[in-house]
Amino acid sequence: MENTYFNHFCELLDHNTPLDTYTANSFYYKLKFEILKPLKSEINKNLMNLEDDGKRKYYLEFLLSEIENQDYVKEAGINYIQKHLETYDVKIQDILDFKLHQTNPDFCYKIIDIHYKDLRKNSPEKDEAYYVQFDFINYFSKIMAVEVIDFINEKLIGLNPIKVDTPNETKQISNSNNSIIQTCLQGYGNKISNYELLTKEYNFYNFYNLNIVNLGEELKDEITENLLSLDSEKHLIYLDLVCETLEKSPFFNIKPTIIDKWLVKYEANIDEFPNFKGSELYKLLKINDYYNQIPHNEFFHIESVQEDFYLYFSMIEANKLLEHTNQLKKKYLNHNSLKGVQNKKIKWMGKPSQLGYIIGVLADLDYVEPPIKPNGDINYTQFSKDLLEIFDVETTEGSLSKYLNLNSEKSQETYRKFEENNFSIPHKKIVS
Repeated sequence: MENTYFNHFCELLDHNTPLDTYTANSFYYKLKFEILKPLKSEINKNLMNLEDDGKRKYYLEFLLSEIENQDYVKEAGINYIQKHLETYDVKIQDILDFKLHQTNPDFCYKIIDIHYKDLRKNSPEKDEAYYVQFDFINYFSKIMAVEVIDFINEKLIGLNPIKVDTPNETKQISNSNNSIIQTCLQGYGNKISNYELLTKEYNFYNFYNLNIVNLGEELKDEITENLLSLDSEKHLIYLDLVCETLEKSPFFNIKPTIIDKWLVKYEANIDEFPNFKGSELYKLLKINDYYNQIPHNEFFHIESVQEDFYLYFSMIEANKLLEHTNQLKKKYLNHNSLKGVQNKKIKWMGKPSQLGYIIGVLADLDYVEPPIKPNGDINYTQFSKDLLEIFDVETTEGSLSKYLNLNSEKSQETYRKFEENNFSIPHKKIVS
């Protein structure tokens, strides 16, 4: 069992001097994008590899205990940073969404995202940056710990034994054939959120194809490969893991209206994507500033446009991948439901002679072709054993004619039940 990301997560929570290595902003980025998402995938993978719910419960409770033992400030709620939000007139959501460089660049680059060691020794600026960042480190540690704890508790609440019924006993699913590839899924959040080089070395269209389109295709291929390698009982567990990862990806909940202002400004229609008929918007999305020659104000505008389009299409692709995965879930659910119907144990509610009589008449009418004995006689006994639940009703000799009258509703119902149960016995005659 691997706990690589979990151990790293605990080390960061327990770090007594994180500001020696990180700024408050980079510390939060590290937890949110480089640790949190692969950590959740790691936990899900470990749960899949455990044999039963007892072991899964023990594992999850161990994780909760380890988090509790870490030396972070467990009371560091919004109260820890409220005074800073008010003093510097910043919104917590801008900080959590990494939008400070747009909404309040002074607070971003002079307070929360500057390494205090780079500031002048014993200066008020250095003391201020350290003091503010120290409080934010405590706040970020607390909210990230709570998110992981909530995630683990959801898994504990959702534990259900996954069992397969056999004729003699009910046994847990075998732990064989559990190996899955998570290269793309595990790195999905990190890769999709890494767009720092957008507008600098790459333009929007480069990143759209590289980080969005190609990543989506790679994930689809990985899902297909894993479904082929997994035991059938674990298909839905794995697909749930994929859905969960996509729903928690960085830009999954971006509002579709994020690009509306640009569409209006440049008189464009999203249906005209990708070339927007060669309009000014198309030209803006193709610009990068590899040689740092674009004036700051102009570059800032281009960056804003391209970032919004990148967030929008990241959201669109994540939702498409989620829909693709949900369609696969429906496919496997339907497949399992059909198997359940086909393998259902059935009993005849009437007399054996009545069932034999019905079978005989159905054969005479060319509805079905029952097995033949070596001597040429129809093997009605074997045929009766092979049938699933067609007549799950009590009946009498006097009511049998309802099943045998081709124009009656009971006759139609009988035929439909043959169809619904997907019999291997061929139908020779179809009642219209």
